[in-house]
This record gives sequence, structure tokens and C-alpha cells, in this order.
Amino acid sequence: MIGNLNRKLRSRLSDGDWLPICTTVSDRNAIAISFDDGPSPSTTPAILHLLARFNATAAFFLCGERAERYPGLVERIAAQGHAIYSHGYWHQRMDEMSPDAFARDLPRTEAVLARFRPTPSPYILRLPYGSGHDSARVHAQLRAWRDDVQIAHWSHSFEDWTLADDCDSHATLQTRCDDAIVTALADRGFGGSILLLHEDAIGGASALSGAIAPLLLASLLRGIARYGIKTTTISASTDCSTLSRFVRFKAVR
Repeated sequence: MIGNLNRKLRSRLSDGDWLPICTTVSDRNAIAISFDDGPSPSTTPAILHLLARFNATAAFFLCGERAERYPGLVERIAAQGHAIYSHGYWHQRMDEMSPDAFARDLPRTEAVLARFRPTPSPYILRLPYGSGHDSARVHAQLRAWRDDVQIAHWSHSFEDWTLADDCDSHATLQTRCDDAIVTALADRGFGGSILLLHEDAIGGASALSGAIAPLLLASLLRGIARYGIKTTTISASTDCSTLSRFVRFKAVR
């Protein structure tokens, strides 16, 4: 996945102001857990309970609309010391937004999130659906809003929004979550990964969609405890990953 993104960027780079894209963390004995699409009463309380139980940390990329709807959950995330970043207001593809809609979305989202934590600088965000990483227009519009933006991508996705498809029970879902973690832990490149998970994924069709995140996270935290892998959070860096170094080299003037 990252190799494909690298090739796309390499083939489309121009003299435009391409932004850093963070795909990994520097500590190869740690992983960064990140959740998109929250907060949600179906997932956030259980996730926070598990993170506290295992003394783990995570980054939450929150949708502005959901954050406004569930401010108490955002307060709990912040109170527990986890990073809170933007995932857009309505979870719309940013590479398909009109310039006016784009210009409204990010400030509106940050106005909500700024009630619960200081506005970060450099400013880290995750594009909904991962849209626009290879779009010069998206990079330019992000930089026009703030010149300190860094895009948080990922190096491992569980495609967790699909795990409940055709599931007939929690037991079946639990088995699928366990299998996904076993596969991830067997990957030699797992250390240093930014992991993509979802809270009650937007667009999830299964009645069990809200159960995925807690089951998957519990299995993940048990697994990394056995392997002695730590958790760290995503943070602004001058050396986010191989991909971000490449983009910086081409972009910074």
C-alpha cells in the first residue's frame, strides 16, 4: 500500500508544496494505534477502558459532526491523555470537495476540537477515506489553510469495517478479529507501524459494526503484550517515515 502511494507521489510531484505524510513511527519496538470516525457511544467508552487497562495510548481522528454530538466522549478521550486530531467534519472525500466546501470543513472541525485540547502545531490530520494523498490540489489547499499541516496516513490497515460482514454472531466476529491480529503480528514489518482502526465505522452496514473496535483492540493489546511491543502515539516529526522524507526533500524550498 505504502509502496503504491510512494510511486504515485513520485510520478506526480511538481514544484507544488507537497506536505509531509506520516506512515510509520521511529521506534521499531512500538506501534501507534489510531482510530478514525469517532467518537461513538458504541465504541469510545469500551476503547478507553481497554487502553487504560493495558496502559496503552492511541490517537483519535475525530469527525467534527460526531464530536459536536458527543462532547462528553471527547472530554473523556482528552482527560485520559490521548491525542485528538481532525478527520474532517462530515467525513467527506477531500479530493472531491469544492474549494468553498474544503475551506469551510477544516476550520469548522478544528473549532469543535479546540474546545477540548490546544490546537496542535504542527497540525496533524487524517484525510477521510485517505483521499487526496496524491492530489497536488489537496496538498495546496491544506497548506493554504495552515502551512504547518502534516498528513497522518498508516502502514497497516485491518480493513476492520469489513470484519463483521456476513457475521452471524459475536463469537464469529471475535474469531475474525483474533485472526486479523495473528496475521499482523506475524508481519516482520509490524514494529514501527501506524495502525488504522475505526470507531463504529461510518457507512458500516452490519448490526455488529459497533462491536468490531473493542474486540479487535482487546485482541491487539493482548497480542502486543505477549510480544513486548509498546504503544506510542502519532506526533509531528521531522522524520515521520521514509515516504515523508522523500516528500519533504522534493517540497521544502
